[in-house]
Amino acid sequence: MRLGIEFFPYSLRRPWEADAYWLYVIQDLIPSFHQTEIICLTSPQVAQLSAASMHRHMPAGLYRWVFPWVRRWWKKQRPDLIFSVHRPTQAGRQIPCCVYVSPGDGNGDQQLAFSQQWLWDKLHTRTHLVIFPFQSEGTSASALRTTVLYPVPEAVFHPRSWEEEQRCRMQLTEGHPYFLSAAVPVHDMKKMVTWLKAFSVLKRRLQSAVRWVWLLEQRHFPQAERLLKGYKFRKDVILQDVEDQEVLAGMLSSAYAYLAVGSVSAQWRMMLASVYSEVPVMGIGHSVYQALMAVAGMWISYEDTEIIAAQWLRLYQDEYLRKQMVQVCQYQRAFAYETFLQTLQSHVLSCISLHSPKS
Repeated sequence: MRLGIEFFPYSLRRPWEADAYWLYVIQDLIPSFHQTEIICLTSPQVAQLSAASMHRHMPAGLYRWVFPWVRRWWKKQRPDLIFSVHRPTQAGRQIPCCVYVSPGDGNGDQQLAFSQQWLWDKLHTRTHLVIFPFQSEGTSASALRTTVLYPVPEAVFHPRSWEEEQRCRMQLTEGHPYFLSAAVPVHDMKKMVTWLKAFSVLKRRLQSAVRWVWLLEQRHFPQAERLLKGYKFRKDVILQDVEDQEVLAGMLSSAYAYLAVGSVSAQWRMMLASVYSEVPVMGIGHSVYQALMAVAGMWISYEDTEIIAAQWLRLYQDEYLRKQMVQVCQYQRAFAYETFLQTLQSHVLSCISLHSPKS
């Protein structure tokens, strides 16, 4: 059997990024296909996959302009199926394709939006399989052959022991409780000022040593420092850069809650990891969040200082509410990462068998 994999990520610089998750999934999925020749076409960001028989790199910007070459290249490789993330491959109708749509890809009715793509209309989409990350309510009938498979974060994201959490807090905040945010949009002054004002309200009302940890790439630190210049509670906002996934998972498990500040595409991965770490989440309400995490999160109607501060204060003070949210997290954790990979593999294999020549 020959399996093609096509992956053109947006960014792979840090483990909290959504495409870092998809790379982990691809790396863990490949070994489950025994006696299979793996052929990869990716952007140069993706390091050579050791399990791949062939790995070809192509700049993402070039990919969209040379699709006739891509089609010919895939036809020459003769894979039984191509698995891709984000978007359909441009391999042509003869090669079946299995696409996993990331939760951050588009808004509204994803199935309808996908079916309207010119390329897949031309490729007779019923010969392919599209995997959506959640069941969208009110989905219109489409020409696509689809299924639903909720993503599950890697096994490294799980609750830590009390001793491990205390050790992490001592290293990070000198033992004080903290809220965690990753991929903080320090470039968005208006958004960040609103959240910082809400944090000020929280600090004044609580009179506590609670901290707010921002996970950023080192190159964004100067911009964050400019944003925080003159801020009254500057010492309570801690800037951190993390490259190790295990360290990231420990920091997340030790947090009092995860705050999703920023776009859905930048936040859904860490919010889902928070649920599996039994850490409550809070953010601006969105259909993607509610589909993936439901009542495991506290959703704010819109970004307003007083509204955010009130919900933030409630999340910190209402221990019963927090325990309820953690219980929901425990229920969702019943679906394990290994089960997710096995289910994904079965979808890929069923798609191959459906299109294999009948003996």
